[in-house]
Amino acid sequence: MVKSSRFRFFSLAAWNWRLYRRGAAVLLGAATLLEAGLLFGCAGNLNFAATSYDALLSTSGAGVVFAIVLGATLVVAQAPLLAASSGKTRAAYTILTFRLPRWQILAGQTLATAFGMLLALAWQAVVWFGLFWPVAAVQDAVAGRYFGFTVPAAGRLWWAFATSPWFALVLPRTPEGCGLWAGCLAAVSLLAATVGVHRGWRRLLAFCMAAVGSGCCVLVAGVQFGSEGFGPLFWVRAGAPLTVLAVLAVLAVPGALLALHRAEMAK
Repeated sequence: MVKSSRFRFFSLAAWNWRLYRRGAAVLLGAATLLEAGLLFGCAGNLNFAATSYDALLSTSGAGVVFAIVLGATLVVAQAPLLAASSGKTRAAYTILTFRLPRWQILAGQTLATAFGMLLALAWQAVVWFGLFWPVAAVQDAVAGRYFGFTVPAAGRLWWAFATSPWFALVLPRTPEGCGLWAGCLAAVSLLAATVGVHRGWRRLLAFCMAAVGSGCCVLVAGVQFGSEGFGPLFWVRAGAPLTVLAVLAVLAVPGALLALHRAEMAK
């Protein structure tokens, strides 16, 4: 007799995570090495010896790598469900033997995707904090002969954390920021999770919706970079992409549940 499946989607999410965790580890490891190389390269340039850490994240390209990692994490997290749609893999056999309501399969995949995104954000925060001191040391060594004083590294790090929009993305500092990025994370994870449950032209449509949703998140991040806090002007500028993201997430659910109900992924 099968136990109640009310919360079994947590098991499905954990199973999905175990299947794609190696890919996520490779992705994060490669991104760490690339970002370290970019930051040290800029720090060793005299033109950037007096540049703030926040500016280094922008000018070095580390921020671009961060954005690419988030997008790649969305793709890597769908590997188990995409394998299941072929119907020829062990992954397909396992996912189809979960005795769950169809909505829980979608919920489990969404949760697994969101966990991967949260891990990428947390990892990025650790990397940026960890690289600050060696990068600052390189800057001090390069600029030491031109400046008669230095700013304590701890003070520079605190200033970067308090004012940098990059740190605000990985570690929101206000209730509005936490709520905004929790909503964006949930919506884009849901859109990405719907891709694997479809086949044929429906999968292409779901992929396009997920891509547009990701683009909306990028636009919101851009608005946040150019705004001081979450005042009325921010919500006016970010209103359109946030509305599109919400509408896409709502529209994606019925189609995904219908695909699961028809067992399209099992054919």
